[in-house]
Amino acid sequence: MPEAPILPPGAALAVLASHWPWPLPPGAAQLRPLEPHRPLAAQCPALTAADLARLGLPSALRHRLVGTLPTSQAWLAALAATLATKPRLLALEAMALPPLAEQAMVATLRAARQAGMALLLLTEDLNLAAALAEQAWLAPGPAQPFPRLLRSRAGSAVVATARLPAAGPAEAPPGRMALALHKVPGLPLNLAAGETLAVLGGDAAERRHLALTLAGLGPAPAGLLGLDGHAIPWPAAQRSAAELAGLQLLLPDHATPLDPRRSLRRALEQRLHSLGQPAARGADLLAACGLDPALDWQTPAQFSPAQRQRAALALALAANPLVILSQDWTAGLPAADAAELLALLARLRGRAAWLMLGEPLPLAARHAGRLAVLHDGQLVESGPMTALLRRQAHPATAALVAAAGASRRLASTAAVPITAAAID
Repeated sequence: MPEAPILPPGAALAVLASHWPWPLPPGAAQLRPLEPHRPLAAQCPALTAADLARLGLPSALRHRLVGTLPTSQAWLAALAATLATKPRLLALEAMALPPLAEQAMVATLRAARQAGMALLLLTEDLNLAAALAEQAWLAPGPAQPFPRLLRSRAGSAVVATARLPAAGPAEAPPGRMALALHKVPGLPLNLAAGETLAVLGGDAAERRHLALTLAGLGPAPAGLLGLDGHAIPWPAAQRSAAELAGLQLLLPDHATPLDPRRSLRRALEQRLHSLGQPAARGADLLAACGLDPALDWQTPAQFSPAQRQRAALALALAANPLVILSQDWTAGLPAADAAELLALLARLRGRAAWLMLGEPLPLAARHAGRLAVLHDGQLVESGPMTALLRRQAHPATAALVAAAGASRRLASTAAVPITAAAID
């Protein structure tokens, strides 16, 4: 097993992987878990209001129980507590954060580096890596400066999925509304037939809440939900079979509806039978989603995460939905797999409208004609994707676009030397 590098003061290395590929260096500080049932101030007495403010957190958080904080705020609070100890080397597993929170995190970590802290960053987000480090490690090669990574074969595929496109797909022409929210405070959401709308920003919990609400699986807010021009009940249990089939929900792999005890063939047969369709259609659906029908006897545990997401897509498409609602569908997958899955869904969805919640902006911009930005549980800005990429009115939108644009600056970054031997 290769050894971790030794970083000089102020240096940073981004590890473009899903987990640490080697043991961390001795003495490396990591985020220490905070106890959920105790206030932040009781666990970190030295933590000041200024420490929290640097990460965009209000000082009142010091007196709240950590378990009552949103996941992203709890993570940032733990980061503030760790940085307050003035570590010489921080080994940080990055978390997907709302745009403004990520902007504050980047500024705080840059300041810590200027004060002499070395940073070992684990992330698969190339834009975040480029914003915080000058060098990166990507298997199977050695650690190298970003400009050299750009020119490598392995790096070019990652970089391609991190760049903002010059222009996204055209916005769908006005037509009947496939999905619409009426009189729901803070959520002026409407989706035309055949349109793709990307709702980005917020944190995973906010996006999950919105997805489950639309699917009728969460608490019903005030207002009405319209599907294909007709009002439908909020609780899914009160919806007709046609209404249930009309809106299909795609979730991250850890929340996939696949039954771990049941083979994919059996799951598809039951799905098609409930829809009144022939079982023979299952093989066509699997083939269209890039799965070998000969493997349909396998259970979900025998598939890779990307294959499980393809299987979940086949189950959703079996219903011939009017609307496909995906929430962080490619979360946790390598960038190349995520790009491939989103492109596959774009090709296969037919006439269905697509509401895409929470994909990386460079990938979302390739498929969505319109963008809406979620911040503190509300949609704060929306409009044509290309227009919002050029000009943003709300700070959350500006932070989202700025974070995704870091790969444009990769070729001009200067490297801070790594003093250990290259990681082989």
